[in-house]
Amino acid sequence: MEHTTNRFADMALALSGLDKQSETIDAAARILAEAARRGTLIHVFGVDARAADIEGEIFFRPGCFANVNPIYDPAFANSHGAYRSELCRPLDGLAVRILEYYEYVEPGDPLLLLSFDADSTALRQAAERAKEHELRVVAILPDKPVRERTAALFDKAIYCGDSFGTLLMTAALDDLMARAVALVPEVDVWTGNIFPSMETCAPMIERYLWRVRHL
Repeated sequence: MEHTTNRFADMALALSGLDKQSETIDAAARILAEAARRGTLIHVFGVDARAADIEGEIFFRPGCFANVNPIYDPAFANSHGAYRSELCRPLDGLAVRILEYYEYVEPGDPLLLLSFDADSTALRQAAERAKEHELRVVAILPDKPVRERTAALFDKAIYCGDSFGTLLMTAALDDLMARAVALVPEVDVWTGNIFPSMETCAPMIERYLWRVRHL
C-alpha cells in the first residue's frame, strides 16, 4: 500500500465516487426494507476472508436491522488461518456447502454477497445457488465480473471501485443499511450507542436468538 501525503484527500475523493451508485443503493435498500417489513431474514455472506470481516458492520449494531443473518465460516476467517483461508477460497463447491449449512434461508429472502474478487469461484457459485433457491441477490464488489453470466445473477450490484477497497465496501454497506432502515422505521432495529443496549434490546434478542445462528 503506497503512502502519499494526500492520502486522506484521496480517500475522500474515492468515497465521493459512490455517489454514482446512489440509485442502485436506493433500489437495493428497498429490497432489504421489504424483507424487514415481512419479518424475513436478510442474509449477508462475505466469500473471502477480507469481505467476511465486513459483515459485522451491519450485524448486531445500533441502527441496523435486527433480522440480519450473517453467514460466517472458518474457511473465510483469518482467525482460523490466513493462508488456510486463501487455500479454501478457490475450492469448487465450498460456498454452496456453506450456504446449505444455514437454516432459515427461504425463497424470496435477500442475500448480500460481498467479495473483493468479482470473478471468484466462490462468488459465482454462491450467486448461482442463491438464484436456484429464489433468493434476491445484492452484490457489493469492487467492479463488474468479467463473466457476463455471473453479473446476470445479481438483482442489484453495487460497484465500489478498486481504490481503498475495504473503506469503500464498508461505506457502501453502511449507507445501504441506513437507507433501508429509513424506509421502515417501524421494524426491529438495534438501539444503543456503540453497542446494542442489552436492556432495551432484550425482547429483540429473544425473538431472533433462535433464528440467527451467530446471535
